[in-house]
Amino acid sequence: MVVSLVTGLFGGVAVVLLNREKTKAEIVKLTQEADFLRAQTDKIKGDVTDVKATQGKQKSNLEALSALVFVISDWQRYHLQKLASTDNFSFERRNSFETELRHLRMLGLIENLPG
Repeated sequence: MVVSLVTGLFGGVAVVLLNREKTKAEIVKLTQEADFLRAQTDKIKGDVTDVKATQGKQKSNLEALSALVFVISDWQRYHLQKLASTDNFSFERRNSFETELRHLRMLGLIENLPG
């Protein structure tokens, strides 16, 4: 009875030591995983911040474009599209066309070429 009690005690100590080492290893692993998840969370927070900033700029651009619909005429919008295109377009130099160009320049939508 004494021998089995001592063996039982030593066996219990061995089990406790094995469990303690296993627990330390699990704690290290969980700590590493937690650090990885924190880093990923920080990256996602940064990405969300970037997306929000982009959305803010897009909102401002949309508001400006919406306002332009009421500020410029259909012909001015047509001419802006042609000027923005890489294709050539022909036009007749008329006072109305020059007036449209001046108006677009005044709004800051176009600028004169240097020279």
